[in-house]
Amino acid sequence: MSNEFIKSNPYPTFEEMEINLTRRFDLDAEYGIANHNQCKTIYENLNDDNIISEMVQQIKRAGRITALNANLIIIQGYTPLSKCTDEIVLQRWLQIYTQYFYK
Repeated sequence: MSNEFIKSNPYPTFEEMEINLTRRFDLDAEYGIANHNQCKTIYENLNDDNIISEMVQQIKRAGRITALNANLIIIQGYTPLSKCTDEIVLQRWLQIYTQYFYK
């Protein structure tokens, strides 16, 4: 997968994410600075299963499944992925989301 999309569309700052999540109290409650850094690491390393797995484990250790699900929703809906049209990036994200999102 090309990293051109990621390079061209950097992950928002923590301050930008706080503004974006202002009206989503359910998600905002699960998104602190540690989560921001973990989600940013996932976003910037979509090709690296080991890094993604480690970040997922860190999120789960700190906030369990609720935090993990909220953080995956945040990556999908409140980062540049929400406007992505690159099919390869979207397919990769779908693989990650389906592997880790708990229903």
